[in-house]
Amino acid sequence: MAIKTKDKKSIGEQIKSHFFKNQSWLAHEIGMSEAQLSRKIKGTKDWIQPELDAINKVLGTDFKL
Repeated sequence: MAIKTKDKKSIGEQIKSHFFKNQSWLAHEIGMSEAQLSRKIKGTKDWIQPELDAINKVLGTDFKL
């Protein structure tokens, strides 16, 4: 599950703040279903580094577990 502290946003919240268009667009760009991406952003499913690597490539970010 996503861990969130008072001072730090979850990875999902950080990713959401970097969307260029919308969740559907990002899911398509990284080859993930929109439902799966939604579950990960909400923190009901855990991220794995290869998924974050795909997001980093698309968004120009540097998310790490």
